[in-house]
Amino acid sequence: MHKFTKPENWNLLPLYKKVEIYGSTLTENYSKYVDKIEVKKYIENVNNIFKINIKVATVIKILKDIDDIDEKDINDNYIIKSSHASGWNIDTKYIKNINIIKLYLNFWNKTYKVDNLNEPQYQFIKPRFFIEHKIHDKYSKDINGNALVYMVRCLNGKPFSIRVKDYMNKSSSYDTDWNIIDINELNIDKPKNLNMLLKYASILSIPFEFVRVDFYIDKNDDVYLSEYTFTPSGGLKVFSDNIENEYGKLWN
Repeated sequence: MHKFTKPENWNLLPLYKKVEIYGSTLTENYSKYVDKIEVKKYIENVNNIFKINIKVATVIKILKDIDDIDEKDINDNYIIKSSHASGWNIDTKYIKNINIIKLYLNFWNKTYKVDNLNEPQYQFIKPRFFIEHKIHDKYSKDINGNALVYMVRCLNGKPFSIRVKDYMNKSSSYDTDWNIIDINELNIDKPKNLNMLLKYASILSIPFEFVRVDFYIDKNDDVYLSEYTFTPSGGLKVFSDNIENEYGKLWN
């Protein structure tokens, strides 16, 4: 577990302030967890060790470079993602022109820069783009790139909140019994496999003092890892002041 020096007023700080301090101390060792390609290999090892079945979306292809894309890579069931940044996704159901796709990838490559001292773990990721099979969740009529994300915050291997977010950035926040705790913009049923989701979050977060583990749940109630996030929102405030303060008290 990562050890870092906590300031004297640590116990008085809200959660987001603690995340900001914690994030600034992270090292290269954390890059393999936030790399969206490398983390899939890690999940395979976790499944073998714990005899569980956390799924990951299938990688169709890792692009060697921006020009390594052709017509066979354009498929309504595929989405192009970056291994190293958030939100850099191209849904090939809607963008099928290869030249336009290359323009996006080239622009992102040119503008990519990690200079946020609160998130040093991202500096060590090799910038890559890859093609991934989409997840079909129960709230979608057909397969698309809009599956809900279940974001489970954990402290020392114990989940304490779940925030569900859609592709429009609307969200609702729940405690681990699925009671609304803060934001309430979505009407999301309690997952049938909530206990499994929390179990997987607990296992995946055991090595870390704090982490947010993000999942998808498909239409068959299978759980897929989306990604690890050690610095949610870059350490900015997410919840109301009261909730941030209450959660801050959980982190000693």
